[in-house]
Amino acid sequence: FPVTIRRDAATGAAVQNARIRITTDVGGYLVLEGVTNSSGVLSGTTEYASHAITGTVRRATAAYGTLYKPGSISGTTTSSGFSSTVLLISDE
Repeated sequence: FPVTIRRDAATGAAVQNARIRITTDVGGYLVLEGVTNSSGVLSGTTEYASHAITGTVRRATAAYGTLYKPGSISGTTTSSGFSSTVLLISDE
């Protein structure tokens, strides 16, 4: 399922190299983890359909540019997957 990360509502600029970690709400099982591509997207597959999920998104490595405070992800996966847009706030 895709998760799209955007810098802010005003510009809608994609955030590359943002780290995403998503787990099941109950049990804390890892659903998806990785970094976003140049389009600000992390895509993957999971066996956890119809599960409540929580997660975080952040970019905390200065070498990648602007630093961002952690953003939250929550929702429920379905048989079609999960998609979310997370707004990140600058941490500089």
